Amino acid sequence: MFLKLRWGMLMVLGVSLMGCASSSTIKPDNAPSFMVNQSLEQTRLKAKRVMINFGFNVNELSATYLEGYRPYQIGLITSSGGEKVQVWLESLSEDQTMVSVKTIKQMLGFVGQHRWENDIKEEMLSQ
Repeated sequence: MFLKLRWGMLMVLGVSLMGCASSSTIKPDNAPSFMVNQSLEQTRLKAKRVMINFGFNVNELSATYLEGYRPYQIGLITSSGGEKVQVWLESLSEDQTMVSVKTIKQMLGFVGQHRWENDIKEEMLSQ
């Protein structure tokens, strides 16, 4: 009986943690946005290149949504990396695209992690 109860508790905990690890591809209202004077395809390629340059492993989940994850790098006091960045693209016209960026910090190394919204915006607008 005790073994079944313990197994059940482990299953509930595992499912709960998996739910926390997943992310939504729906853009939240508080995601900072900016406009790029390029087509959706050009903007998507630029966003991917910028994310890679900042050390993100990028997954293109659709033509209008990219997700990147920076691997952890352990330092003496804090670790960097572990951030996840979500990028949403919305075509406004043939040569204008709205870009929204959101950083999600992970639990491990939270203090050493960085918010990437402004860096990605600046890099995309400077190219």
